Amino acid sequence: MLDRKNENVKSIINGNKDYKIEIADLYKDEEIISVKISSDTNELIYNIQQSITSFELYAKKEIKNKTINTVSLWFVFPKKITNETKITCINSIQFLLAIEHWKKRVENYGLRPKIYLSEHKGKL
Repeated sequence: MLDRKNENVKSIINGNKDYKIEIADLYKDEEIISVKISSDTNELIYNIQQSITSFELYAKKEIKNKTINTVSLWFVFPKKITNETKITCINSIQFLLAIEHWKKRVENYGLRPKIYLSEHKGKL
């Protein structure tokens, strides 16, 4: 479990304090997983961007002590999820473009992209 655990990343300005960033919510078996429980596309897109920042920092050796082979997004929605549910069911071109950009970036670093979908039965 990495949620709320921050890593120090060197500031781009000499002499300034290091940045603290959350790498992912979960880490297991060389997989980092960024989880977002929401149906708000802006929040989902922010989660995608946070994932990109994390694996790029890892690839640039700014983050150490973890081996990563798979980069995953896990979206938890308040609506029913079935075996037929696809990520393209989200009716937002910005969200779908962000997913495509994320996937290409993950693959460009030689990592495996993965997306999980699930439902949350309570109130969000």
